[in-house]
Amino acid sequence: MCNAEGIDKKLYDDKFNTLGKPRIGLSDDKITALKDPFYPLKPKAKEGEAQVVVDKTFDLQLRGILGDKVKLNEAWYEIGDYIGSYQVVEIKENSVLVADGDNKIELKMNQGKKNVIISYK
Repeated sequence: MCNAEGIDKKLYDDKFNTLGKPRIGLSDDKITALKDPFYPLKPKAKEGEAQVVVDKTFDLQLRGILGDKVKLNEAWYEIGDYIGSYQVVEIKENSVLVADGDNKIELKMNQGKKNVIISYK
């Protein structure tokens, strides 16, 4: 292709040679300091409201809610029960609030984009 008329081979050689040179980017410290775009900041709680914090290392999964009981991972719990250092504080229609002192986490039950609703007659 470079033998075609009007193409400067030296120009392309220079561009390809620059690709092999090390490039300077962000340092590892700056990369780890970046905020995760998949965990957006939540608005601050209003005065008198408890602030719910998302803990990425928290490994409980809400599997089900039945009346005043919730299934977290593979076990059933009631308000006041402890799961490790976390205590079940509140059970809502589609979520449960667990707390470890001032650290509160709300676990929501979702199936895809739709909430799971079980009704019976």
